[in-house]
Amino acid sequence: MKGMEQHYSLSVYPWERAQVMAKNDQLDGFFPASDRPDRVDWTQGSLPIADQQWVWYLRADSKLDPSSAEFKQQAKVGAHFGSARLKMLEREQYHIVLSSQTDKRLLRAFMAGRADAIIGSDLALRHAAQELKINLDEIKIVPVRSTPQRVFFSKVFLARHPGFLSRFNAQIPACRKAYASADR
Repeated sequence: MKGMEQHYSLSVYPWERAQVMAKNDQLDGFFPASDRPDRVDWTQGSLPIADQQWVWYLRADSKLDPSSAEFKQQAKVGAHFGSARLKMLEREQYHIVLSSQTDKRLLRAFMAGRADAIIGSDLALRHAAQELKINLDEIKIVPVRSTPQRVFFSKVFLARHPGFLSRFNAQIPACRKAYASADR
């Protein structure tokens, strides 16, 4: 936004509420988020701002195989409330026992034995594990799929600001490069 000389403010809301507010034109957009078919009618996503993978977290000694039919039927699983991952678990009829408002709570409940596995963003779960001082050697991480993260702007906002998304997208490569340099 600085590169565009665009005024902005950031507000933090529970994930589901932020999306509803953007849909109802109370917010201009939300992030970070992955592509979802239910957003196509009312949002448009930016170029990817971050690479992300969905991953299963299981205990390191777990014999469960997330790709097996038995896992889907028998494993007690969880995901972040309001996430595309939770919606996928519901749609595919997994045995859901956890749904937390934050990744830290989700990971804490998993580590306490309240679920056999959780599915989440590799970035968010790794960050939560660091904050909770959880040794990732205690966890088996199984990649599910790549889900690039974008900023989603409401189509109402974009209609009021023609050209905004193309100017925003033009800033992303430099931002990603700066972030990658700072992260190393």
